[in-house]
Amino acid sequence: QLLVAGVNAHINYDLVLALVDTLDHEWPALDAHRRELRQRDYDEINAVIADTVDLVQDRVVERRAPVLELFDRAMGRWDERLAVRMLVRWRTRVWRRAVTVLEMNDPDDRRRELAALERQCERRALWLLT
Repeated sequence: QLLVAGVNAHINYDLVLALVDTLDHEWPALDAHRRELRQRDYDEINAVIADTVDLVQDRVVERRAPVLELFDRAMGRWDERLAVRMLVRWRTRVWRRAVTVLEMNDPDDRRRELAALERQCERRALWLLT
C-alpha cells in the first residue's frame, strides 16, 4: 500500500510539476507538431515501464511483502498488465493536466489548478492507504 501511495504521489503530483517546470519556458513558442514530439518523448517512458514492471515487482514489492509472490504466481501476467495499464492511464492524465497548466496565462489560475491537483492526490493516497 505504501509503495502504491508513493508511486501515486510521484506520478500524479510530482510529475505534473516536473513537466510544467521543464516545458514552461518553451511551450508558448512550440507549434502543434513540436508539442506532439514532446508528448511522444514523454510517452516513450510507458514502454520502459511495461518492460520493467515485472522486474520491479520481483525485486522490490515481493521482498517487502512476500505474500504478493503467491498473488503474482496465481495471476500470471495479469497483475503486470493491470499495473502497466494503471500507470499508463495515470501518466496520460498527468500529461493532460500539465498541458492544462501550461496553457494557463494567469499565475493565480495555475496556483488554483495545482492546489486542486494536490487535493486530488491526497484523496487518492488516503483511499489507497485504507
